[in-house]
Amino acid sequence: RSFSGFLASMLAVHLLQTRRVGNTMSSYQLLRMIFKTLATVDWTKNGTFMHQDENTPAPADFHGQYEVVFVDDSGHLNLTAHMTEASYKELVGEAQIALRCLDSSAGDASN
Repeated sequence: RSFSGFLASMLAVHLLQTRRVGNTMSSYQLLRMIFKTLATVDWTKNGTFMHQDENTPAPADFHGQYEVVFVDDSGHLNLTAHMTEASYKELVGEAQIALRCLDSSAGDASN
């Protein structure tokens, strides 16, 4: 399965909850932070958890069952349960290209 608008929205919520983005940021800044997070955080090794406490499964439990881990606010549901590592790596590559495009003054990321 692939990355969806729902997952992008959940990632935006997570970034807001963890104060990596703020209410006063522009849509460009929010989109850039989403791309940056996708390009730099490895959900196949560390995972992302919107909520975690002593009553939720341990990260190792999720990583033992799933290739890609992004857990919702309940701490029990892996939103990327059906995503393969290969499709996730493709997503990371696309996020890196998008960042290069945004950071390029000429708008050409092919160089």
